[in-house]
Amino acid sequence: MNRCKPSKHKSGKWHSRHEGRIATPIALVLFSGGIDSSACVRYYLEQRYSVTGLFVRFGQASMLMEWKAAGKLARHFGIPLKEIDVSGIPWQGQIPFELQGRNALLASVGLCAFPGKSGLVSMGLHAGTPFPDCSTQFQVMASNLAQISTQGRIAFDFPFGASDKSQIVAYCQRMGVPIELTYSCQRGKKMNCGICPSCLDRQSFLGAHNK
Repeated sequence: MNRCKPSKHKSGKWHSRHEGRIATPIALVLFSGGIDSSACVRYYLEQRYSVTGLFVRFGQASMLMEWKAAGKLARHFGIPLKEIDVSGIPWQGQIPFELQGRNALLASVGLCAFPGKSGLVSMGLHAGTPFPDCSTQFQVMASNLAQISTQGRIAFDFPFGASDKSQIVAYCQRMGVPIELTYSCQRGKKMNCGICPSCLDRQSFLGAHNK
């Protein structure tokens, strides 16, 4: 299996200057406490970014368990963790386990909550899923939204956008990401339910990596 190679961006473009010195670049990671967003945090720390995790409450059944996992992982990585509550959105008529427009919502919240004048908002989107809001087209449209909304000061970054789940798991194992602290069940069960798409996904790929 090929090793996961996160996409590269010209991070120097997003450095801000203060008194003639280049400041540490900022990355705000939309952080759910799952494998994908944990891989993003590890990636930006490796790139020497100042990383902040942002947890968004949007009424998901897994909200409490995700928050606990995100807190444990934030302490492990030594990063600040912020939260925003937009949980008044109704879920009636939605596909089971999925909020329509979820990633568009998260992207917009990330832009609004960015803790600085310039930098990156990161999402752990990846290839190999059937969801249209994980696609390359969505990534391009989100990037265009950031470009227009902030006049290029803030950009979206998807370091694993071209990688599949198995490559992300391999990256986490190689880089020492504590996968055992992550959480993925969309039903919010204390133990993985083994029924929802995230649990089935997790079991499949972790099993392939002897987990």
